[in-house]
Formats: sequence, C-alpha cells, structure tokens
Amino acid sequence: MNLRGQLLCTRAVLPEMIARRRGRIINVASGAGTIAITYLSGYVTSKAALIRFTECLAAEIKQYGIATFAIEPGTVRTAMADFVLNSREGQKWMPWFRRIFEEGRDVTPERSAQFLLSLASGKADVLSGRFLQISDDLESILKNVQQVEKNNLYSLGIQRLGAGMSKSISGAAEQAAGKGAKK
Repeated sequence: MNLRGQLLCTRAVLPEMIARRRGRIINVASGAGTIAITYLSGYVTSKAALIRFTECLAAEIKQYGIATFAIEPGTVRTAMADFVLNSREGQKWMPWFRRIFEEGRDVTPERSAQFLLSLASGKADVLSGRFLQISDDLESILKNVQQVEKNNLYSLGIQRLGAGMSKSISGAAEQAAGKGAKK
C-alpha cells in the first residue's frame, strides 16, 4: 500500500496535470525510508521506494511544469500509532516508538497539514523530487537551492570513498540527468 497506492493515484491524476501543464504531487513517505530499522523491513523498503519513485517522477514530469515531493509528515498520534504503543506486538518489536511521544517529538495533525499546504502552494517547486521532513527549515533550504542541487541534498544516495564519480551505471545515469560531475 505504501508504494502501490501512490503509483495508482499518480497514474490517475497525471494525464490531466500534463494536459494543464501544472500540478503538484505530494507523496507521504517516512524518515524510515532512509535508514534500516529492525523488524520493519517491509515498511522501510516501501517508503524508500516511494522516495526514489518521487525523485524519478520529478525528472520525468519537470518539462510539464509539474512538481512532486516526498515528505515525512512527522509522527502523528493516529490509530496505527496507538496500536503500536499499546499492543503487545508493538511493545515487543518497536519499544523505541514510545519515546517519540514521551519526549514530545510527535507532531499535531495540524502541523503536518500546514507543512503539506506549504508545498502545495507552489513556493517550493524548485525543490521538486526532494525528500523533505516536517523538521526541515523550508525557507532556509529555498535560500540555498543551488547548494541543494549541487550536492544532491534531500535525496536518497549512497556516498562512496574517493573524489571522482565511478564509471558505474549510476554515475552514467546521473551525468545524463545532469546531476553528476562534469568531466
């Protein structure tokens, strides 16, 4: 559901957006898609795929004036969160989850909605394809967009030792997309 639902929704709305030559797609991902979390491999994998899908989609639809973002809306107290907090399974497999709420690191649904509306307004379209978290300072990121682009920040990536880009398929693809180092 974390990936398939977003793919189907995109497939449904994209033709009309292309015809209008404008629109925004905001995919609800998770910071979990950027790290390995024990016992959550299915969830983590689907969220990582959603972030990468957003990056690829952004490159494909840029020419039509459409922006897309993957967001981490914060940990909101939902029925799913309550289940994890209160179930025997949640306490066994995700004991760390409770600390998010105990330490006040959860967010209100209103704060998440405000973040989403900020992206939907179009003011951050230059960041299309990026993975943005509710804790990010959007204004600061926008002021530093050249650095974001140059260093491919706010995207999935593997950092390797060595100064030059390898002649791997990923290096060639990044160069073709205009993201890699020019030789």
